[in-house]
This record gives sequence, structure tokens and C-alpha cells, in this order.
Amino acid sequence: MRGSLVAVSLSLVTAACSSPNRPTATVASAQPLSPSNAAQFSYESQPIRLQATGGASSDSATVTNTFQVAGDAGMTTVVATKQAAPGQTSVVLDLLPGAKDYYWRVQTTAAGAAIATSAIFKFTVAPRLVIQPPVPLQPLNGSLTHNRPTLVVADSNRIGTTGTLTYRFDVASDAGFTAMVGGGTVSEALNQTSFTLSSGLAPGLTYYWRAQATDTTSGTTSGYSTPQAFTALKPDDGTYRYDFTLHLVSAVDCAWDGVDSDFPVPCPQIADIHVDDGLVVTGDHVRYGPLPGFAGLELDMIRSGDHVSGTMTGEVFDGSLTLYISGVPSGITGSVDSVTGTFAGTYSGSFGRHSGGLGETVCHQSVFSFTLTPHP
Repeated sequence: MRGSLVAVSLSLVTAACSSPNRPTATVASAQPLSPSNAAQFSYESQPIRLQATGGASSDSATVTNTFQVAGDAGMTTVVATKQAAPGQTSVVLDLLPGAKDYYWRVQTTAAGAAIATSAIFKFTVAPRLVIQPPVPLQPLNGSLTHNRPTLVVADSNRIGTTGTLTYRFDVASDAGFTAMVGGGTVSEALNQTSFTLSSGLAPGLTYYWRAQATDTTSGTTSGYSTPQAFTALKPDDGTYRYDFTLHLVSAVDCAWDGVDSDFPVPCPQIADIHVDDGLVVTGDHVRYGPLPGFAGLELDMIRSGDHVSGTMTGEVFDGSLTLYISGVPSGITGSVDSVTGTFAGTYSGSFGRHSGGLGETVCHQSVFSFTLTPHP
């Protein structure tokens, strides 16, 4: 019957005895009790126990309950039959396929009596939960990261009903993940989930990471994400004592007081600049300065792997040298050694050289080399 459950009202059946001198015996069917009608089950909550009220026989004979499970409301496609022990009113089913509705009933029999059949109840088993491995987003194979990287995965796709997903991140010094050096478990975030190591890794070494998703309700886990290898850089987040050296490599298109090249002048002589000051690292952002006593010379860089880029601004030597962000190209390009944490690169742009009260020489195209070295 479409849209409704089939109810069989044969709850009480009379059976004739073989001897005309004995009274007629009757049997009352057990009735479905648990799970309740239209109950919902996750696949992982199986096996399912079917529980019925007790059937009875009028002559006090022991009754036997047989539980039937079908894939249709008419009980024509029986998929499971379980007979309870005499006098028992429940059975445990074997695992059933998910993503399907099921219908069940109880048939009660007693010696010398006919079979009495209960009403029909329905329950649903949800699809089996399948959690796909999370997909690594960063750092990917071959990446160079600072010492305490943030590991990021795209959230796992899943089939079936889940509760709360958590992600376990593992970091190891070997590709087989036998030598773990860090890791942790975090709850799933929207779209992508991340985990940051609580302590720094040894610089210059290669590490491997992976992640696995787990449904906390059922305990179902995904496979591991594809392992990714990265190399840790130095330095990590923090403030460090670093030595800074700035050297003028070349300068052309120099003019007096900033006028055009129709009035060229020789390139001014600039002594190398050496400063010992703090380097501030925040994730991929690296900043050095402003330098005390030097009117605010400042390097502001972004680190991507072993490369750095950014700008250099400010003045040094009490205003005698001014660096400008002008000209093409302009700014900082360089690299960082992952083991020693030494930065090296060049500044390309304009600079001005003051000459006391005589004015200023401006070089529109100049190149300075620089190094940042951890202070001994």
C-alpha cells in the first residue's frame, strides 16, 4: 500500500486441537516495541536490536517469536528472518545495507496453535558514512616555511550522516611517519581546517606532514591525506638580534639637487653602513628597523619560501643619506638561507646624498646590496 504502512490484524488466532475432547487453543501475537515506527538509524549504529512485547498462548504453552524484515511495506521481499529463543522477545539483526527503508513484523507461534502476525513497523538505515581523505593546501611538496608552519587542508568530502569531524595532523622527520616530531587534533572549520605547531622545528631540515579526518560520533575515519614534504627556515616568529650591512654597488643618472640629467654629477661616495638591531619575524612578514639613531631606516619584507621581497625606506647618518621608493625597478629582492637564517639581497631605486648646506645629490638609478646576519 503506497504512502502507508501495512497493518496485519491477525493478533489473535484460534486453532482447533487434534482431539475433539480438548478445548480450542488461541495464540496472541507479540507486537513491535523497539525501534519505534519510522525510526532512523545511521549505518554505523548497527547492529539493530528488534524488541517486541510478549506473545501468549491460551493454554500457557511456550510461544516462539519470529522476526521478519523486508524491503517493502507488503513484506514480499524478506531480507532477514530471525527466530528468538523460546520465551524471548528480541533479536539482533545482522548488518543491513544503508540508504534504504526497512519494514518489520513479528510472527508468534505456540505448540498446537496457529501463527499470529503483528502489525508492521518501518525503520530507515542511512547511507554508510564514507569520509574522503582531506586535501593538503599548504605547505605543499618542496615548500620552504618558517619554523612553526601552519598546516592547512581542504575539509573532507563525506557520504552519509556525520556528527562532528576532527582532523589529526602529524609531522614527522621521515616519509614513513615513524619519527613523529609534532602534531595535534583540531575541530573542523568552514571549508578548510588548519593547525599550527606549538614549537619550532629545526631549521634546514626536511619534514613530512599529513592529516586524517574522524567522525567523533561514529568513530569513522578517512584515509590519510597525501603526505607533503617541506623544509623549515630560520628564523621563526619572534624578535632577534641581527647585524645589518648596506653597501652601495652602483649609481647612475645622478644630478645636483634632483634636477634632470642635463646637469650630471659624479656618483657620491657612500661608506658601508653597519648596524646591530632587532629583526622582527611574524609568519611570512619580516621587518628590520626603524634603526635607532639613524632617522628611521626600515626594511619591510615578505618571505615566500627562501625568497624575500619588499621595500627599504628612511634616512641614515643623521639625514645625510635618503633612500627613496622611486624609479624602476624599485624595492628589495633577496633570499634567506634556511639553515643559518641569513638574508641577502639588493635594493634598487633612488637615493639622495646630502652635502652639508650645499644641497643634495640625487641618483635616480642605484643598487645597494644588503645582508642580515644573526648576531654572534
